[in-house]
Amino acid sequence: MRTLMGLAAVAALQACTTHNCQTTCRHVYEASECDINQAGRTDDEAISDCVATCESALQHPGGLCAPDPETGEEECYDPHLRYPANDRPVLQTDQQAAAWIDCVWEYAPSLGSQSGCSNIDPLDGGFCAPI
Repeated sequence: MRTLMGLAAVAALQACTTHNCQTTCRHVYEASECDINQAGRTDDEAISDCVATCESALQHPGGLCAPDPETGEEECYDPHLRYPANDRPVLQTDQQAAAWIDCVWEYAPSLGSQSGCSNIDPLDGGFCAPI
């Protein structure tokens, strides 16, 4: 019985640390979390757009390199690079979305508005584009 309770506790703890498009987008844009603002958009709009883009990318198997939708040239995504505000990447593949999710939680690992959030804020030169 004790082993079963221990396994249940481990499973519950792992469930609490699951990161997906929804939890990551909320962490980035929600006022009670990192509260990264996007000019002219509400938190709900930013979260909704973020989740839609992220989940769409998850539906397309592929690597970190993919053809740019505008130019057709292959471009490789690296969430650890700082991209200029006018040239932020668009997540296109499942591996790009997964790398973005991992990046957000690597640089801003705590729930709530913590000092780590500045690491992902583009206004502070942060990582993990396309925030």
